Amino acid sequence: MYYGFDIGGSKIALGVFDKARRLQWEKRVATP
Repeated sequence: MYYGFDIGGSKIALGVFDKARRLQWEKRVATP
C-alpha cells in the first residue's frame, strides 16, 4: 500500500493506493 498527501491552500487530501497505484480510498478536508 502507498499513501499520498496533498497539502494545498484550500484543502488537505489523503489518498491510499494499492500496489498497482490505483486509488483505493480518498479523504479531503478544507484547510482551516
